[in-house]
Amino acid sequence: MHNIALNVVSKHLNHYVRDELVDKSVLDERLQAVPWTTELKDGRIPKSVSKIGHWKAEEYRKFSFPSSECVLGGLIDDSEFQIWCLVARMAEMVYFYGRAGWEEDDLLLFNNLSKRHMILVEEELGLDQCVVTAHNLEHTKV
Repeated sequence: MHNIALNVVSKHLNHYVRDELVDKSVLDERLQAVPWTTELKDGRIPKSVSKIGHWKAEEYRKFSFPSSECVLGGLIDDSEFQIWCLVARMAEMVYFYGRAGWEEDDLLLFNNLSKRHMILVEEELGLDQCVVTAHNLEHTKV
């Protein structure tokens, strides 16, 4: 389960921050405005991307879903956002509704999401971005 948070989510989010594709101050401001539920506040929540080097899997997970699309919306270009939405859906599937068990259709959907993610990463970001993260997603497919 940590493959999604520690590999896929962290790779993309750290890319946005490291390569200055997002304004960190706006990202932090939006992150501070997230109305975390009591359930999500139990444990670690992402508070600032300036401390992203200290984030654990739980913070990446909670960032990816449910908050990331609202926080990142309009801050990254459309092609990056399209890739990110796939990341958020995979995280949602793994960490939230998938915990109750998956049906055959869920496995097929996750398989399709991960394939689409790998294709878009290759097409939009280049072959040099298809490394361990993409390889690990292949192991989660059916």
